[in-house]
Amino acid sequence: MLIFIIFILQEFKNNYKNIDIVILENTQKRYKYRTHNLEYIRNLMLELIRKKYSHYEYYITIDSDDVCSGPIDINILKKHINNDKKWDVLTFNREDYYDIWALQYDIFVHHFRCFGCNSWPIIYCVKDDITRKLKNLDENKYFQVYSAFNGFGIYKMKYLKNAKYDGKKQYYFSSEKIQYMIDYLNENIKNKINTLQIIDSKENCEHIGFHMSMINTYNEIKITYVYD
Repeated sequence: MLIFIIFILQEFKNNYKNIDIVILENTQKRYKYRTHNLEYIRNLMLELIRKKYSHYEYYITIDSDDVCSGPIDINILKKHINNDKKWDVLTFNREDYYDIWALQYDIFVHHFRCFGCNSWPIIYCVKDDITRKLKNLDENKYFQVYSAFNGFGIYKMKYLKNAKYDGKKQYYFSSEKIQYMIDYLNENIKNKINTLQIIDSKENCEHIGFHMSMINTYNEIKITYVYD
Protein backbone atom coordinates (compact mmCIF):
# COMPACT_ATOMS: atom_id res chain seq x y z
CA MET A 1 0.00 0.00 0.00
CA LEU A 2 2.79 2.43 0.94
CA ILE A 3 4.63 1.72 -2.31
CA PHE A 4 1.45 2.49 -4.26
CA ILE A 5 1.01 5.81 -2.40
CA ILE A 6 4.65 6.76 -3.04
CA PHE A 7 4.16 5.99 -6.75
CA ILE A 8 1.09 8.28 -6.91
CA LEU A 9 2.95 11.07 -5.12
CA GLN A 10 5.91 10.75 -7.46
CA GLU A 11 3.62 10.99 -10.47
CA PHE A 12 2.05 14.07 -8.95
CA LYS A 13 5.48 15.63 -8.45
CA ASN A 14 6.43 14.89 -12.06
CA ASN A 15 3.39 16.84 -13.23
CA TYR A 16 3.85 19.77 -10.83
CA LYS A 17 7.53 20.72 -10.67
CA ASN A 18 7.03 23.46 -8.05
CA ILE A 19 5.87 21.01 -5.36
CA ASP A 20 8.13 19.35 -2.81
CA ILE A 21 7.18 15.90 -1.56
CA VAL A 22 8.82 14.59 1.60
CA ILE A 23 7.91 11.17 3.00
CA LEU A 24 8.49 10.63 6.71
CA GLU A 25 8.17 6.98 7.69
CA ASN A 26 7.73 5.75 11.24
CA THR A 27 9.24 2.43 10.24
CA GLN A 28 9.47 1.02 13.74
CA LYS A 29 7.00 1.16 16.59
CA ARG A 30 8.93 3.26 19.09
CA TYR A 31 6.21 3.40 21.72
CA LYS A 32 3.56 1.06 23.05
CA TYR A 33 0.70 3.51 22.53
CA ARG A 34 -0.62 4.78 19.21
CA THR A 35 -0.81 8.49 20.10
CA HIS A 36 2.78 8.43 21.36
CA ASN A 37 3.90 7.22 17.93
CA LEU A 38 1.71 9.77 16.17
CA GLU A 39 3.17 12.51 18.37
CA TYR A 40 6.69 11.44 17.36
CA ILE A 41 6.14 11.50 13.60
CA ARG A 42 4.05 14.70 13.65
CA ASN A 43 6.79 16.50 15.59
CA LEU A 44 9.36 15.33 13.03
CA MET A 45 7.14 16.93 10.41
CA LEU A 46 6.99 20.19 12.40
CA GLU A 47 10.77 20.30 12.69
CA LEU A 48 11.09 19.92 8.94
CA ILE A 49 8.50 22.64 8.29
CA ARG A 50 10.20 25.09 10.65
CA LYS A 51 13.60 24.45 9.03
CA LYS A 52 12.62 24.52 5.36
CA TYR A 53 9.21 26.11 4.94
CA SER A 54 8.78 28.74 7.66
CA HIS A 55 8.54 31.48 4.99
CA TYR A 56 5.10 30.20 4.01
CA GLU A 57 2.07 31.91 5.51
CA TYR A 58 0.03 28.82 6.34
CA TYR A 59 0.55 25.25 7.49
CA ILE A 60 -2.25 22.94 6.35
CA THR A 61 -2.63 19.36 7.54
CA ILE A 62 -5.14 16.74 6.47
CA ASP A 63 -5.82 13.11 7.39
CA SER A 64 -5.51 11.03 4.23
CA ASP A 65 -8.31 8.65 5.07
CA ASP A 66 -11.73 7.71 3.73
CA VAL A 67 -13.39 10.53 5.68
CA CYS A 68 -11.28 13.23 4.05
CA SER A 69 -10.88 11.69 0.59
CA GLY A 70 -13.83 13.47 -1.02
CA PRO A 71 -13.66 16.65 -3.12
CA ILE A 72 -12.80 19.88 -1.28
CA ASP A 73 -14.88 22.97 -2.00
CA ILE A 74 -12.15 25.47 -2.92
CA ASN A 75 -14.63 28.35 -2.63
CA ILE A 76 -15.06 27.61 1.09
CA LEU A 77 -11.30 27.70 1.55
CA LYS A 78 -10.97 30.96 -0.38
CA LYS A 79 -13.73 32.55 1.67
CA HIS A 80 -12.05 31.80 4.99
CA ILE A 81 -8.48 32.45 3.83
CA ASN A 82 -9.66 35.90 2.76
CA ASN A 83 -11.23 36.34 6.20
CA ASP A 84 -8.17 35.26 8.17
CA LYS A 85 -8.09 38.32 10.44
CA LYS A 86 -10.87 36.60 12.40
CA TRP A 87 -8.99 33.35 13.09
CA ASP A 88 -5.50 32.00 13.74
CA VAL A 89 -6.27 28.27 13.54
CA LEU A 90 -9.18 26.97 11.52
CA THR A 91 -10.70 23.53 11.10
CA PHE A 92 -13.99 22.46 9.60
CA ASN A 93 -17.14 20.68 10.63
CA ARG A 94 -18.86 17.88 8.72
CA GLU A 95 -22.39 16.56 8.64
CA ASP A 96 -21.24 14.08 11.26
CA TYR A 97 -18.65 15.63 13.56
CA TYR A 98 -16.50 12.54 14.07
CA ASP A 99 -13.26 13.66 15.75
CA ILE A 100 -14.62 14.15 19.27
CA TRP A 101 -11.31 13.10 20.83
CA ALA A 102 -9.55 16.21 19.45
CA LEU A 103 -12.37 18.53 20.50
CA GLN A 104 -12.30 20.64 23.67
CA TYR A 105 -14.36 23.75 24.43
CA ASP A 106 -16.16 25.51 27.31
CA ILE A 107 -17.63 22.70 29.48
CA PHE A 108 -15.87 19.81 27.72
CA VAL A 109 -12.27 20.31 28.86
CA HIS A 110 -11.12 16.72 29.29
CA HIS A 111 -10.90 13.89 26.76
CA PHE A 112 -13.61 11.23 26.77
CA ARG A 113 -11.36 8.14 26.68
CA CYS A 114 -10.41 8.64 30.32
CA PHE A 115 -13.95 7.50 31.22
CA GLY A 116 -13.39 3.95 29.96
CA CYS A 117 -16.58 1.98 29.28
CA ASN A 118 -18.64 5.15 29.82
CA SER A 119 -17.00 6.87 26.84
CA TRP A 120 -19.73 6.28 24.26
CA PRO A 121 -22.55 8.09 26.07
CA ILE A 122 -20.17 11.04 26.47
CA ILE A 123 -19.32 11.00 22.75
CA TYR A 124 -23.02 11.18 21.86
CA CYS A 125 -23.56 13.96 24.40
CA VAL A 126 -20.72 16.08 22.96
CA LYS A 127 -21.82 15.37 19.38
CA ASP A 128 -25.36 16.52 20.14
CA ASP A 129 -24.08 19.63 21.89
CA ILE A 130 -21.62 20.74 19.20
CA THR A 131 -24.07 19.99 16.38
CA ARG A 132 -26.72 22.11 18.06
CA LYS A 133 -24.31 25.00 18.70
CA LEU A 134 -23.04 25.06 15.13
CA LYS A 135 -26.50 24.90 13.60
CA ASN A 136 -27.47 27.94 15.65
CA LEU A 137 -24.29 29.81 14.69
CA ASP A 138 -24.54 32.76 12.32
CA GLU A 139 -22.91 31.82 8.99
CA ASN A 140 -20.48 34.73 9.28
CA LYS A 141 -19.39 33.87 12.83
CA TYR A 142 -16.71 31.51 14.09
CA PHE A 143 -17.04 29.15 17.03
CA GLN A 144 -14.01 29.41 19.31
CA VAL A 145 -12.59 26.28 20.93
CA TYR A 146 -9.50 25.15 22.82
CA SER A 147 -8.92 22.31 20.38
CA ALA A 148 -10.54 20.88 17.26
CA PHE A 149 -9.26 19.03 14.21
CA ASN A 150 -11.83 16.82 12.45
CA GLY A 151 -9.42 15.74 9.71
CA PHE A 152 -8.43 19.10 8.21
CA GLY A 153 -6.73 22.12 9.78
CA ILE A 154 -5.21 25.43 8.66
CA TYR A 155 -2.66 27.16 10.89
CA LYS A 156 -0.94 30.50 10.57
CA MET A 157 2.71 29.61 10.35
CA LYS A 158 3.82 32.25 12.85
CA TYR A 159 2.18 30.30 15.69
CA LEU A 160 4.20 27.13 15.08
CA LYS A 161 7.40 28.47 16.64
CA ASN A 162 7.01 26.59 19.95
CA ALA A 163 4.15 24.28 18.98
CA LYS A 164 4.48 20.59 19.73
CA TYR A 165 2.21 17.57 19.42
CA ASP A 166 1.72 15.64 22.67
CA GLY A 167 -0.13 12.32 22.89
CA LYS A 168 0.81 11.62 26.51
CA LYS A 169 -0.20 14.56 28.71
CA GLN A 170 -3.63 14.09 30.28
CA TYR A 171 -4.63 17.32 32.02
CA TYR A 172 -4.66 20.83 30.58
CA PHE A 173 -7.25 22.45 32.84
CA SER A 174 -7.76 22.88 36.56
CA SER A 175 -9.35 20.16 38.67
CA GLU A 176 -12.27 22.53 39.30
CA LYS A 177 -13.04 22.86 35.58
CA ILE A 178 -12.75 19.13 35.06
CA GLN A 179 -15.05 18.44 38.03
CA TYR A 180 -17.57 20.91 36.59
CA MET A 181 -17.53 18.89 33.34
CA ILE A 182 -18.04 15.64 35.26
CA ASP A 183 -20.95 17.13 37.23
CA TYR A 184 -22.51 18.38 34.00
CA LEU A 185 -22.19 14.96 32.34
CA ASN A 186 -23.52 13.14 35.39
CA GLU A 187 -26.57 15.37 35.30
CA ASN A 188 -27.19 15.16 31.54
CA ILE A 189 -26.58 11.45 30.92
CA LYS A 190 -27.44 10.07 34.35
CA ASN A 191 -30.06 7.69 32.90
CA LYS A 192 -27.44 6.01 30.68
CA ILE A 193 -24.46 5.45 32.95
CA ASN A 194 -23.43 5.14 36.54
CA THR A 195 -21.60 8.00 38.25
CA LEU A 196 -18.62 9.06 36.15
CA GLN A 197 -15.08 8.63 37.34
CA ILE A 198 -11.80 9.34 35.56
CA ILE A 199 -9.64 6.27 35.12
CA ASP A 200 -5.92 6.09 34.41
CA SER A 201 -5.22 6.69 30.72
CA LYS A 202 -1.88 6.53 28.93
CA GLU A 203 -3.08 8.22 25.75
CA ASN A 204 -4.54 11.57 24.81
CA CYS A 205 -5.28 12.95 21.36
CA GLU A 206 -2.03 14.51 20.14
CA HIS A 207 -3.92 17.40 18.53
CA ILE A 208 -5.06 18.63 21.95
CA GLY A 209 -1.46 18.98 23.10
CA PHE A 210 -0.58 20.72 19.83
CA HIS A 211 -3.32 23.31 20.18
CA MET A 212 -2.74 23.87 23.88
CA SER A 213 0.98 24.47 23.28
CA MET A 214 0.01 27.34 20.97
CA ILE A 215 -2.54 28.72 23.42
CA ASN A 216 0.02 28.62 26.25
CA THR A 217 2.53 30.53 24.12
CA TYR A 218 0.13 32.99 22.51
CA ASN A 219 -2.66 33.82 24.95
CA GLU A 220 -4.72 35.66 22.35
CA ILE A 221 -4.66 32.94 19.69
CA LYS A 222 -8.08 32.25 18.19
CA ILE A 223 -8.64 28.53 17.55
CA THR A 224 -11.95 28.25 15.76
CA TYR A 225 -13.91 26.17 13.37
CA VAL A 226 -16.81 26.84 11.07
CA TYR A 227 -19.82 24.98 9.79
CA ASP A 228 -19.13 23.91 6.21
